[in-house]
This record gives sequence, C-alpha cells and structure tokens, in this order.
Amino acid sequence: MNKFIPLIILFAAISLKAQVTYNNFPKIGDAQIYKQLDHQLLDLNMVSDTGANKTWDFSLADVFTFGADTSFVIDPANAPHSNLFKNATYAIQEGYEEFATFDFFEVKNDRINLLGESDYSNDPPLKFNSGYLSLKLPLIYGTSEEDTANLSSSKQDAEFKEVHHVKGWGTMKTPTGSFPCIQVIKNSFYIISESGIPVINQTDVTYEWYTPQYSSPIAFYSSTESEDFFGNVSNDTVAFFLEKTVVGVNKVDFVNIGLSPNPVTDRLTITLDNPSKIGFNWMIINSEGKITQEGVMHSEQERINLVSKVKGAYLVYIYSKDKTWGIEKFVIQ
Repeated sequence: MNKFIPLIILFAAISLKAQVTYNNFPKIGDAQIYKQLDHQLLDLNMVSDTGANKTWDFSLADVFTFGADTSFVIDPANAPHSNLFKNATYAIQEGYEEFATFDFFEVKNDRINLLGESDYSNDPPLKFNSGYLSLKLPLIYGTSEEDTANLSSSKQDAEFKEVHHVKGWGTMKTPTGSFPCIQVIKNSFYIISESGIPVINQTDVTYEWYTPQYSSPIAFYSSTESEDFFGNVSNDTVAFFLEKTVVGVNKVDFVNIGLSPNPVTDRLTITLDNPSKIGFNWMIINSEGKITQEGVMHSEQERINLVSKVKGAYLVYIYSKDKTWGIEKFVIQ
C-alpha cells in the first residue's frame, strides 16, 4: 500500500485538530468531535480577514447531517508500533478497529510535535526524521513560526514545510456559541517523490481559531490544491467546527479575565478569577500586533496606568509558564 499519499490527506484533517495549547493538550480519554459545515455558505473574505477586533461568523452555515468526525485521545502504548514512538505523550485515533489510524504527538516546553503515524496494516509506520511542528506557543498575535521535516521509505520520499502566522484576534461565532479567539493561518507544503522525481505537490492554506477554554481549535477552514506527475490539478475545501457539548472528558484550565472600566481612558484594572493565577504574565497588544505594555500579576487585581492613549481596541493576554492562557478585549476611548 502506498502510505505517503494517504498521509497527505491525513494532514489536512487530523493535524488540524491536534494543534493545541500546551497545558490544555488533549488528555487520554478525551474525544474530539467535529461537524462539517457547508463551506460554500462562508464568505472567503470574512474567513481570511486578519487583524485586531475581528468577527468571524460560521454560525449561519448549514451543518451537514452525515456523521460527525470523531477522534479519540489514547495512551500511545495502546497504539500499534508504539515502540517506535517512545517520546510520544499521547496518540490520536481516527476510525475504528482494523480501519483505524494512529498519530503520535510529543508535548515539549513550547511546542507540540507530530512524530508519525501507524495503523494495523502490514506496512511499516511512517515516522518523521525529527518531530514536526504542530504549533508553537504561546499564541502571540503578530508572531510567525516555520518548520520542515522529511519522511522516507524504500520507494518514496516526502518533504513537508509549515509556516504559521498568528494573524488576528477577535470573536468566532459557531453553531455552538461565540468565543474570544486567536486566529492562526497555516501554510503547508508537501512534496512526494519517487526515485527523486516529484509525483505529487500539495499546498494547504488553513485558517484556525483557538479559544482558551478548549484544547483544540473551535473551528477551521482549509483549502487544498494538489498536482500530480501528469499535471492534473485537484482542489478541495472543508470547514469544521468543534461541537463543544460533547467534547472534553477532562476539564481544561484557562485564565478568566475581568477588565474594568471597559471602555477605559487611562487606568485599567485586571482581575483574575482565581488566586492560583497570581504570578502569571500579562501583556497588552495593540491593533498592529505590538506589545505596548507587559508585566506580572502580583495579586488578583493589577491596576495599570496605560502607556498608550491611542483610541481603539486592545487585547489583554495572560499566560503562565505551562502555557495556561486567557484573552480579553478592551477599548480605549
């Protein structure tokens, strides 16, 4: 069986749902359940809109009635060929019984790495030469990150490149509610070669939205273009949202932020929801993605004399060393 081509398809589905916040990465026993939207009812200009204080609305698109896309977070030791992925923190299972595939992930200090994929077939597993970036943390508006990796077999080679841009913040509306979000745009490039000759080139452009309350993107929109050796070009677009009512066996820790007054003129009070969050870092980010102020929460309330007096929307971003995080908008008037 030619496993590299299925892997290309796999990256357009599983890896999207595995890009998680560090402290909130999926825990063993969790189920991630997504439902597909009719992407033709979503305005691409709205989807691709970047910047500060944006609103992305997926709530009015039709939800397809055929089955939900469900994956399971399992102990990597229970997946086939787990001995080849000894550094794996968890595995994500897609599908059931003999048709299941398993992706292995490693949680590190500031990133989640995809290590490879296995299944129950007689074919050898696919393993990256090094961990392949799933997401770099923390998600700071205006930052970028990239990574490359390779896969090899006796007949084929595959090259992968990822470029991530944290391009927006605002509110995402889905059929399950409205969420404060960070927007990430991911450009993915894949090349599969046989005997040194490229046989498939694929480019993905994916928009993802993350909120502190959930361990996976609450929505994503992905467009794929692939070209084979004969010049045949195919295109595909999908859009999914996370069905929050059935996700999360384990409670996700996040920072619930109170801001007052809001709107504000010159002095802002940040209030934490729990004294356990004392010592967390805070920063204020303007509409251009620049950090105007930053500091540490020395108590449950921090009163800040605002340096910037430019009117407009700003983002308060609070995070800890283990990447527990929270975001909240305020307006200077």
